[in-house]
Amino acid sequence: LLVKNPSAFAIAESTLESKFQWLEKLGLSKLEIAKLVARMPTILNLSESAMESKFRWFEGHGLSKLEIAKFVLPVPGVWGLSKETLASKVRWFEALGLPKLELTKLIVRAPTVLGLTEERLVSKCTWLRQVGLSDSSIVTFIANCPKFLYHSLETNLTPRLAVLRKHASCEAEVQEIITRSSEWYQASMATFKARYENGFPRTKNGSIARRQKKFRCLSQAM
Repeated sequence: LLVKNPSAFAIAESTLESKFQWLEKLGLSKLEIAKLVARMPTILNLSESAMESKFRWFEGHGLSKLEIAKFVLPVPGVWGLSKETLASKVRWFEALGLPKLELTKLIVRAPTVLGLTEERLVSKCTWLRQVGLSDSSIVTFIANCPKFLYHSLETNLTPRLAVLRKHASCEAEVQEIITRSSEWYQASMATFKARYENGFPRTKNGSIARRQKKFRCLSQAM
């Protein structure tokens, strides 16, 4: 704590006590507060009014007190964002077609997406469209896998897409893998290649799944 935030030791004891009480009101235990301060000591430098204002903003967008305390509060980058930045990202996701409930879930699961530039968000959606996903599929995918938005197109997503396209039987199979889970872009490159370069994984009913994929690929080609 001293190394990360030496100025914390200049804060009056009464001020610290007041902040700890405010955090307790959110539903955090003393142990959780201690872990939060150890992880993000700069929170002690924020005024209560600033924290309260930002807290009310998240609450107004559907997050519960406990969700804000456990999933948003410990993320340093989020508290440095202006309300204007937060509001502009919310408008962007709403324009994309994300329902309010799904947007709330996205903020809980990956709050720092609100700090990504609009250019970066647009580039990911453009990439998904180029893969062949419809707008509705893109909305569903981002709602389920928001951390996809963090990953680099150049060093992560595009090289993996090349591997999938090389070994898949058709584009429909590539799209299925991309939208099915986050495993394909979150695993290490070595794990990813081991999984997909030697033939795609088969399900329990592998023969049925293979026939279904063949049917989808034939339908796509028609």
